[in-house]
Amino acid sequence: YNIYRGTEPGVTAETGTKLNTGLVSTTGFQDDAVTPDTTYYYVVTAVDAAGNESEPSNESVGIWDSVPDTEAPDAPTGVVAVPGDGEVALTWSASAAVDTVGYTVYRSIVPGAVQDGEIVSGAPTVYRPPATRPTGARPTARDRAPAREPD
Repeated sequence: YNIYRGTEPGVTAETGTKLNTGLVSTTGFQDDAVTPDTTYYYVVTAVDAAGNESEPSNESVGIWDSVPDTEAPDAPTGVVAVPGDGEVALTWSASAAVDTVGYTVYRSIVPGAVQDGEIVSGAPTVYRPPATRPTGARPTARDRAPAREPD
């Protein structure tokens, strides 16, 4: 395949900029040489073993939006901490945000403070797992679950 791009509608192999240096052998391509807030028009052509190139595909429009995602995903809910022998097992319900890519778990022996190190037996430990988006934005609301050694 060959991939062509232009900044005006009506891109063809003759009018567009060829983005690939060699033939693309997969059915996907990532254009990472884009300028913020610019509209791009793309077409793809197929090339056979003899080097014959097809007519362009339908044109597809892509816009790189330079506005960063600063909205944090919804916080996970239902955080449960179950203490064990020198450990605490945590579970929670997933964030409802579709672009959540992971969670960060915070631990502290003082509510509201983050601390690294070993879990201290008998000390109350507060865990807060905020959801994380690809941009790193974090939620402001967090569920808390105190974990204590059984009585």
